[in-house]
Parts: sequence; structure tokens; C-alpha cells
Amino acid sequence: MKMGNRVIFVIFLTSPFFYAEDVIPSFEQEIVVERVQNARIDLQRGKDLSEGVAGAPDYAGAVSFFERAANQDVDLWIKKQALAHLGRLYYIGGYGIEQDVVAAWDCFDKFLNLYDFISSALPSADRLLIARAYLSMGDLLEMWGQFQHAVDCYSIILHLTTEEAEHDMDFFALYDQAADRLSVLLQPVVEQESFPAPPESGG
Repeated sequence: MKMGNRVIFVIFLTSPFFYAEDVIPSFEQEIVVERVQNARIDLQRGKDLSEGVAGAPDYAGAVSFFERAANQDVDLWIKKQALAHLGRLYYIGGYGIEQDVVAAWDCFDKFLNLYDFISSALPSADRLLIARAYLSMGDLLEMWGQFQHAVDCYSIILHLTTEEAEHDMDFFALYDQAADRLSVLLQPVVEQESFPAPPESGG
């Protein structure tokens, strides 16, 4: 009898714990799934507004949705895309927002810092976003007179896009633009040949 009571007692104590372990993660998972869905919706709305899917582009409205998608911490890929799009809109400006190159740089920098490493081994979707960010950052660096850092940005683009450039137009466009910028920045500086001054005419 004692053994039987002991078995019943153990089952009574452990059963509620098994139930809690099953329910709590399920409840938390539902919350995470809902937050991911909301972030995905925000990202898509931002894209639609920035591209003018339903009319004229609305960068101001797009920024608000991209910011919400960028501020969530449940889906890293959505966060990366949102930051990259934010940087692009601030870099371009117009359609309801002022061009803000400092904000653009900040968004691109936050976006790139989400990667532990950047190489051609990354998925193509990541490399495309990264290459676009580096192209804009390279342009900004040129504008600020940081030519060597701009060269570094364009060189990274070539490294990231070479593989797909032959058969993908998006990659080819980025490769081509980066190569053109590099050809200008790396061309040798030709020193002008000095000639003797003409003799003064006698009066």
C-alpha cells in the first residue's frame, strides 16, 4: 500500500510541471510568430510605399514602417532589410523626406554590423543588400574626401558580386558601377609636363 501511495504522490506532483512546460513555450511561440508577422507586414508596407505600388512613392510613410521593422528583435533578416532600405531612402531623399546623409550612413552602418563576417560565402540575397549599401557608402566617402575608404567599399562590392555578375542583372549593375568608380579612383595621376617660360619680349 505504501508503495502504491508513493507512486500516486509522485505522479500528482510531476504532472502539473509537464503541463506547464508544454503550455508556456507554446504561448511564447505564438507571441513570437505574431511579432514576426507584424514585422513582415511593416517591411512590405514600407517597400510598397517607397516603390509607389499604389500611387506616387511616399518615402515619409515608408520610413515609418521601415523603422518599426528595424526596431524589432524577433527576425534578423527583416531587421537587416529594413535598415538597408532606410539607409537608401535617407541617402536619396525626396518624396516627403529630406536627404540626410548622416542618417543614411548610420542606417548602413547598423545594417552591416548585424553581420559577423562579410564574404562571398553569404547567401546571394545578403550579398545583394550589402553590395548596395557599400555602393552608397562609397559615394558618401568620395563626397567627404575619404577616397581610400571609398576604394575599399567598391573593392568589397566586386568581391561580393563577381560570381553572379555574369548571369544576374542586379549583380551585374552593382559590379559595373563599382568597377567604374574604381577605375576613376585608381587611375594614375598624370603630372603635367613643365615647360620653360617664354622669353620676355624686348621693348
